[in-house]
Amino acid sequence: MTSGFTTTVTGALVQTETDPRYLGRVTAVTALCTLGLAPVLFPAVGITVALWGADMFFIGCGTICLLAAALSVSVPVIRRAELQSPRSTSPTGR
Repeated sequence: MTSGFTTTVTGALVQTETDPRYLGRVTAVTALCTLGLAPVLFPAVGITVALWGADMFFIGCGTICLLAAALSVSVPVIRRAELQSPRSTSPTGR
């Protein structure tokens, strides 16, 4: 539950806070870190499951997600982050 919520909120914050000129680049780096590294980590997952079992792997993943959630609650800048309403692109400003 924390992983899905954190990913959604973080993605929305990154997209609303990033300068529009760099949004494509920032989104590409974010996608690389979240999805692109998955194939590289598959062997590590296999080794972990082989040595300690699937239950320990999932407990470790859950622990990492809970630590990330605790970090986001404990850092004031992240805790106070808010999604901004979309800026108007009409000439009248409405």
